[in-house]
Amino acid sequence: SLTALFFCNQLSNTIILGSDCIWGNWWQYNVLLREIYCGSFINPDKKRISYAPSFGDKTFTGNKEYKQVIKYWLQKIDHCSTREISGVKILKDFDITGVQVLDPTLLLKEDTYLQLLKNNNLNNKNYIFNYSIGIKENDEAYKCIKLKLSNEHIITLDQTETDNMEIEDWLSYIKNAKLLLTNSYHACCFAIIFKVPFLIFAPYDLDTSRFDSLLGMLGLENRILRSKKDVDKFQNLFEPIDWEKVNSILEKEKEKSLKWLK
Repeated sequence: SLTALFFCNQLSNTIILGSDCIWGNWWQYNVLLREIYCGSFINPDKKRISYAPSFGDKTFTGNKEYKQVIKYWLQKIDHCSTREISGVKILKDFDITGVQVLDPTLLLKEDTYLQLLKNNNLNNKNYIFNYSIGIKENDEAYKCIKLKLSNEHIITLDQTETDNMEIEDWLSYIKNAKLLLTNSYHACCFAIIFKVPFLIFAPYDLDTSRFDSLLGMLGLENRILRSKKDVDKFQNLFEPIDWEKVNSILEKEKEKSLKWLK
């Protein structure tokens, strides 16, 4: 609420904006939100930092007015970071120097999340978890994956079904799956944290910059499947992931991100 934002200014010397897709072009027609998410509510005497926000796209596609507004407020941020490398390029177009950092979910150790799950009873591992946000059944990659896994036990949930679910239950579905199928960025993050094999289904009209940035960094870009041809490249959809290599890269990136934040 606006009252809460007022008290943020009263109680804080430093205010951090982020993370996730708070700078996307979908806010361009909501004058209040678009400016709040850029820090308009922050008093001039406060220090401003952005940690891992996203533009939600590889290029800035907002209208001219929105671009002027967002550029004005973002240039007031003292230290600016974004979640994707594409976001760093967008900031450069705004004459802002930014750095890429990890999504905050990836800064915590796996044990932190396991503590949340210690009393959860979901321990069946003989299923595939299919978690999607607005996917259409006729999307080519999705259809092809489902066909190849037709003999498997698949638990399918979409975002509307998990909105009222306890976060521990949602995490358990990912943690205990033998394979995650998803188009959700944060489901992907938790699969990496829990070392669960995953596949990202992404139709050609879906911007994948958030996945490209993270999975490219970790050497897992081949897990993004955009078409039947991409799916057919996998001889085995359960192809193992070299988690030792992934975690080695992740630890270095985590150290860099935390050092920047501190």
